[in-house]
Amino acid sequence: MNVSSNGSYGIYTFGGVILDTLVRGNGNTGITTTGAIIRDSRSIFNRGYGMQTTTFSVISGSVVATNMSYGLVMSSNTRYVDNLIDNNNGGIANPQISGGTHTGDNTCGGAPCP
Repeated sequence: MNVSSNGSYGIYTFGGVILDTLVRGNGNTGITTTGAIIRDSRSIFNRGYGMQTTTFSVISGSVVATNMSYGLVMSSNTRYVDNLIDNNNGGIANPQISGGTHTGDNTCGGAPCP
């Protein structure tokens, strides 16, 4: 699925599975959800966060790049693994991630995410 150029959020949902989706160029956060699985998706060039989750979510195998604010904003019980997070929040020198629990290899730019 391709979700592009919406005036506000790209995807705003409570739960579900977001799989192999391109979310780009939206006026606010690319994906906002709670209790969801986000897998093999891309969130790029959004004017807010790349992806924002509250409780009980998993983000894996995704690309989150060139969003105007943080790439990932997550509650502490959201897990993220095997993602590429790059050039969000004004550049790779700035924080790319807020919250969440790192459960495997994630790359921020050319290095492991903190």
